Amino acid sequence: MVTPLVIGAAAIAALVEIVSVWRVVRMGRTLRRIDERVGRFAHSIELLTGTTEGCFNAIAEQLEALVPVPVPPAELTPVAPPERRTVSPKRARAAGRRGLAAKPVAVEEEVSDAEFALRMHLARSRAAAAEGSDDAALCS
Repeated sequence: MVTPLVIGAAAIAALVEIVSVWRVVRMGRTLRRIDERVGRFAHSIELLTGTTEGCFNAIAEQLEALVPVPVPPAELTPVAPPERRTVSPKRARAAGRRGLAAKPVAVEEEVSDAEFALRMHLARSRAAAAEGSDDAALCS
């Protein structure tokens, strides 16, 4: 004799089993889709890796072709340091006494304007100090 309580319990158990089977089937479909996506990603990464490696190899070959041939040390010629020109103190004093502008004389002497102007100023202050004037105190 089957009581309604046993039938109800069996129906609930059957319903739980049906829901569980339905969820397992649904998860199986989801897992298949995830597996397909992972497969596509793996294939894409494989293509990307192969292409990148091929590009790096091509670039390395191009760079190797551009490397210059090293020159033996015996063929190197030493370079002399540039000649440093100094302003002659006589020229600076003469230009200062005559009241010449520093720029044209500096061009002739092949030095900077500022250096020649400084030399003129120093020559004037030395001349003033030699004469003993009060301007020497202001210039130094």
